[in-house]
Amino acid sequence: MAGDNPFHAGPGERPPALVGREAHLGVIGAALAAARMPDDVPVVYSGRILTGRTTLLDAAAEHTIADGWTTFQLAVHPGDDLGLALARVFEARTGAAMPRPEIRRVLRAIVQLLENEACPGVALFIDDIDLAPIGQAAELVDLLGQAMRNELPVIAAVSCLPNWPDRLHLHLHRAGAANVLPTGLLAPADVRAGVSGPALAAGFRFDEPALDALVRRCRGVPAFMQMLASHASQSAIDGEVSEQTVVAAALDAEHHAVTTFFQPIHDGLSPSQRRFLRALRQAGEGAPFEAVRRHLGEFSRLEGGNSPARMAMDELLQAGVIFTSGGDQLHFSVAAYGPFVDIVG
Repeated sequence: MAGDNPFHAGPGERPPALVGREAHLGVIGAALAAARMPDDVPVVYSGRILTGRTTLLDAAAEHTIADGWTTFQLAVHPGDDLGLALARVFEARTGAAMPRPEIRRVLRAIVQLLENEACPGVALFIDDIDLAPIGQAAELVDLLGQAMRNELPVIAAVSCLPNWPDRLHLHLHRAGAANVLPTGLLAPADVRAGVSGPALAAGFRFDEPALDALVRRCRGVPAFMQMLASHASQSAIDGEVSEQTVVAAALDAEHHAVTTFFQPIHDGLSPSQRRFLRALRQAGEGAPFEAVRRHLGEFSRLEGGNSPARMAMDELLQAGVIFTSGGDQLHFSVAAYGPFVDIVG
């Protein structure tokens, strides 16, 4: 391969070109230009794992930092108290202790930095906010909206699974509390642009059949696009990546995806949870709980909430491995996780 491989395939790795997300970052650009968020609400990047939510937040933070805004970034983990998490990043940034790490108090302290620091505004970016208690997250979003409506220069963006905005609106008893921008699959044109441009800049190229093969095999998942492009680039001959090269690299890329993203999740599951995921795959993406129960061989409704299937589902929901939409439709939280369940089933 001529030049360095520009494609990065690990968790949280920044792609060389952020394609198909112009509207997502455009909101941040507009906020920087106006010194306030559009519509005076935070922005929510909602999507499955591996669709580039963390990358978007990192890119947004780079923009606010470059413009001199005091910027806070944090990632929420299961079981985190959102007030404590906010207090930790505030203390790390300012050196000031927060003896009472309540959300309202911490956010007030962050906003007060507008008076104490020579900065045009403050920015807050929270990854995986859906892992925080919904009541705490709703309180934070509501307080941020209040600050924005008071014309304070505050920028805020969070990432979450696709069902979280609905949960937020139900908790706040109103819609429009946030500007939701889904991070769905990439269009074929975006996949082609995200691969061909960085490759040319690095001194080699994907020919047209190679790009077509990559589009088909990555299925629009940003992380898989990077993974397959990375493995194919390692085998470029005389500065050219052919269709045959992409096809040959697909097995290595799939193995990389399994060991990096899917197997760690699978290894942490109990046998009953694995059975539930296989049944969900058999019932079909978006199947309701009752359909999954039938695939598991549970037909009695008398067991109610004590049934093994219900317990497994609740555990998987709590762990963030699956999520619900439309009330009872079940989905895999990680993009393309369903086919992997077939392999290990």
